[in-house]
Amino acid sequence: MPKSGLHLVESYFPLQVGNSWTYEVSINGKKRPKPTVIEITKMVIKNFRSYYLFNRFPFVPGEETEIPLLRFDRKSQTFFQLINEKDVELYPTEGEDRVEVKVGESGGGQIDLRILKVSFRASSQAKIQQGAASDEIAFKYGEGIVSARKTTQLGVEEFTLLKTEKKGTPAASASAPPTKEPIPEETTPLPKGPPSPYAETGPVLTLEVNPEGGKVKLVLRVRNEKDKMIPLNFDNDQSFDFLITQESSDQPLWRWSTTHYFAKVKRSIGLRPGESFEYSGEWDGLDSNRQPVPAGKYQVIGILTSKPEWRTAPAEFNFTPAPVQ
Repeated sequence: MPKSGLHLVESYFPLQVGNSWTYEVSINGKKRPKPTVIEITKMVIKNFRSYYLFNRFPFVPGEETEIPLLRFDRKSQTFFQLINEKDVELYPTEGEDRVEVKVGESGGGQIDLRILKVSFRASSQAKIQQGAASDEIAFKYGEGIVSARKTTQLGVEEFTLLKTEKKGTPAASASAPPTKEPIPEETTPLPKGPPSPYAETGPVLTLEVNPEGGKVKLVLRVRNEKDKMIPLNFDNDQSFDFLITQESSDQPLWRWSTTHYFAKVKRSIGLRPGESFEYSGEWDGLDSNRQPVPAGKYQVIGILTSKPEWRTAPAEFNFTPAPVQ
């Protein structure tokens, strides 16, 4: 499975002592008489890191073998479980056992970043006995795991969230499968109901321009200064662009993307509060026809190529070609 550009960030599975999730469980379509409660019982310090102890945790590839200690690493944006005193990625994005992360969908083909789905191959033993396809776990932003399907030696086991309880907050009912709401367009007001986990406006863009030695180094920084996540949707694997024009002109002189190829794969990124991305490029002083430009004043715009697109204000700079050798 391909490596995903999506991050299963901390808010999709809140780790805090006292948080619990109650699930209706069925095996091969037959419901168990009693619901199953997954609870974080305490925090444990291991190797100078904080881990959260669960009473049980069946939401892993293969068979449930032991009560896990889980943690979230904010630097790498990764969930880990402690096995034999070593961190093991809970849902690997690389290697033989890597998983695929994808977003949920709502009506009209719109994506819904409130729901992320992690799919992985069933265990080898289960494959032999059941001929099973990929298993799947669905996470909801701010809530946790809302549904899961996994194949074990007993058959196909399914979990549906009935209730979640967070420390200091009342229980929230989830007796039905989670509904999916479309992400509103820029001009569409947010839907009524519970507060949206998404910011109503976009990120803050800043542009750094450094002319030196006949070349111009360009850096675009994209930062979320809101207190909510900003969803960024892309039509391909291009994330940014730089556009250079002559002073007081809107005619493109050079565009960074014209010399690059981008695969047409739709994708989505959630920019968390306080998080920032940085993109860089370089202009060699040649126009779109690969002809050198004269010394003078130029201006550049940095572009975040999401839908909707976000741009910086034009930044002026003086350019001097490198001396001819």
